Amino acid sequence: MMDTTTSRAEFEKWASQKFGLPLKFIVGQRFSSGYGYYTGYLNIAYQDWKEIRGSIVVEIPYASSALDFMQDVPVVEVSKLASILRSAGLTVKGE
Repeated sequence: MMDTTTSRAEFEKWASQKFGLPLKFIVGQRFSSGYGYYTGYLNIAYQDWKEIRGSIVVEIPYASSALDFMQDVPVVEVSKLASILRSAGLTVKGE
């Protein structure tokens, strides 16, 4: 289980191992139009999950910077993240 003291690099490594695809984070800006849907737990917008060159792109709109975004994201609940990925039509590996 990851927590809010986890660095961005550690989180990306863990997520890549967990889901079998690298996760790329775009912080502070929307990368396409539309409204986000929020879990209320992860505080991650997932209206535009995209698989780009084998990566899952995750938008985190309210983080203050790329270096300290984990401080703005609560503890990650693996089953909830996996459910979000599946609802976006992506295959979740390694559950």
